[in-house]
Parts: sequence; C-alpha cells; structure tokens
Amino acid sequence: MDPVSFLGLVAAIITIADAIEKRLGKTPEPNELASAYMAEIDAGRRVPMPGVTQEDITRIAEQYISIKNFNGPFIDRIKRYCIQTYQDAIDNNPNDRELDDAYRHAQQCVCRNIGMARRHLSPGGTGWDDFSEWFDQFNCLDRI
Repeated sequence: MDPVSFLGLVAAIITIADAIEKRLGKTPEPNELASAYMAEIDAGRRVPMPGVTQEDITRIAEQYISIKNFNGPFIDRIKRYCIQTYQDAIDNNPNDRELDDAYRHAQQCVCRNIGMARRHLSPGGTGWDDFSEWFDQFNCLDRI
C-alpha cells in the first residue's frame, strides 16, 4: 500500500471510529470498524483506495483500537492523579510555596506517566499527540 493510501485509510478509520463511538457510546471492536468502512464503500460514501486490501483495513482498525485502548488508561490516570491534584491545590491553597510544591509534584507525575506511555508506543506512533499538550505545559522534554 502506498503512503497516500495508508494515510487516507488511517484518516477514514479514525473518522468512522469516532462516529461509531458517538453513536453507540463505546469504542468499536476492530471487526465492527472494518465492516463499517466496507459498508461505506458499498454505499458509495467512500471511494475504494487503490492497493488497499481487506487485510490492510482490518490491520489498521486493529492497530488504531489497540492504541486507543492503551492510551485511555494513561490519559485517565494523568487526569486523576496529576492534573486534578494540581487543580485542587490551585483552588484550595493560598500559600505560594505549597502551590509551587504542588506544581513540582504534578510535573513529576505527568512526565513520569507520559514516559511510561511513550515507552509502550511505537516511535512516532499514533497516540503521542494525546499527550503533547501536557508534555509542553509541564516541560517534560528534559524529564523523560
């Protein structure tokens, strides 16, 4: 499969997965996602991409769902244990020193969890973008 077809397929799979998730309220299974993609082609809503096989569609769907399921727990963990703790400190601590301590704790927590997630993602893999805002906000470049 050529790079343009690959990127088009990934974009289509992500778009369809998001639509299914909004409609059903759950992440679709890879086979549901591949079937939905083929149904869109059959209905004329998508044009078949040259060189893309059913195996390619299934493989991309499996990889996307796997990455989505992997990142979700790390994102939830960062929100719960790092970001919320820091937000609570902002809301409840008039003392600047305690707020500085809370920031350092949040920074260590965020960067450590992003580092753990990053070790399990493919280099440059999909999903890294989910963490980029926190990565920048907490200056994790030198901490991972």
